[in-house]
Amino acid sequence: MRNLKISLGVVLLLLFFTNLGVAMEPVLILEKPVEGKRVMGNMAEGDLLLLSSSGISTLTPEGKESTRPVLKPNQGLVASGDGKFYGVTTFSENIPAGFLGADKFELFSTDGVKLWELNQPPVADFYISNQAFWVVGIASGGDGPESFLIFYDHSGDSVFSIKVGFLQGVSFSQNGACVLINSAKAGLSEFCPVKNSASEPLVKTDFGPADNYAVSANGEYVAVISDGKLNFFYRGKLIGSYSKEKMVARKMCFSPEGNYLGVIDKKTLYLFETKN
Repeated sequence: MRNLKISLGVVLLLLFFTNLGVAMEPVLILEKPVEGKRVMGNMAEGDLLLLSSSGISTLTPEGKESTRPVLKPNQGLVASGDGKFYGVTTFSENIPAGFLGADKFELFSTDGVKLWELNQPPVADFYISNQAFWVVGIASGGDGPESFLIFYDHSGDSVFSIKVGFLQGVSFSQNGACVLINSAKAGLSEFCPVKNSASEPLVKTDFGPADNYAVSANGEYVAVISDGKLNFFYRGKLIGSYSKEKMVARKMCFSPEGNYLGVIDKKTLYLFETKN
């Protein structure tokens, strides 16, 4: 009889929560027209940057918007993935055809405070990691296949530089500390500081050719697809592979804690448990 009462209580509790879930409706807390604006950043982690012909706006999760100075025709904007920092590049107006040079690069927090600037930088294209842990500047070798990369820290100091042949992309771990460089010539490489500080030496790890890849939030797990084979790495060491069928990933990403990896190809969604 006691077990029956307990079971009945559980059923009633489940019915209560079920009915409660059905009765509840989502509450609209913000509605903001963004037509004609380019949205940058991630509101889940910071503010949104709205870029339009009238200038730069910052939109907080609470709906507060503030306007930044208007961009000039010879200026470009780049933002970190978390939406907490943005950079404005002022391009040179008198440069030879086929080349792209910069007169100045300025790094701002989303509240409009200038953190630092570079005058006459040797690079013209910039990428900003989360937390602005790194700002990576890139200069191409004209019509050649080689690119020149400079790593700037949170203070704007040049810490590290490399040359990359046939550069295919630059990305970061979610915590912003690790930089991933993909090259058609040398494959995928990851650069991480020893103790999560830009003042520490960078450790380079090579993963070979990469048709697609994903990195965990802390940069410890890296998954690489090469020639249809999926390889799992932990702290630079190969810990497992999957090659049941040839994979051509459209999208792949780790869960926030790094325990799972999701891969989407043309027809199938795959979910892997990374630790096993």
